Amino acid sequence: MSNKKLKPEEPVEEVNEFSVEKILDSRVVNGKVEYFLKWKGYSSEENTWEPEENLDCDDLIQAFKESRKKKEGALIIKIKQNFWYHRFSPSTAKEESSGRKSKLKEATEEPKVAPAKRKATGDKKMGFDRGLVPEEII
Repeated sequence: MSNKKLKPEEPVEEVNEFSVEKILDSRVVNGKVEYFLKWKGYSSEENTWEPEENLDCDDLIQAFKESRKKKEGALIIKIKQNFWYHRFSPSTAKEESSGRKSKLKEATEEPKVAPAKRKATGDKKMGFDRGLVPEEII
């Protein structure tokens, strides 16, 4: 028969390639960008942070960056509108422009009440002078 020795099959390393369903967030750790990924076919409990160099989903990364810019832009616009509305609303615009309160507003305001003063403690007994009995020395 043949003198050929049969070599046992060498184990082949299986490379599991997972599919990214969605990029949920990003962060920078030690100067490297990482993305928080939702994997296809896995629950949200299996989401992981992965460095950008390990990923092969440039289209998802680009879509994530664009949606992040839109959200941040909308938030900035909303903050600016809110700031300008409260800064220059009709009720405060007159006061700020004249630099003083109107006489009508002063007349309608209720007078300020001074805070209650504390009672004098000169004749008030304190501590064991009040007749307290010590129960236990700590």
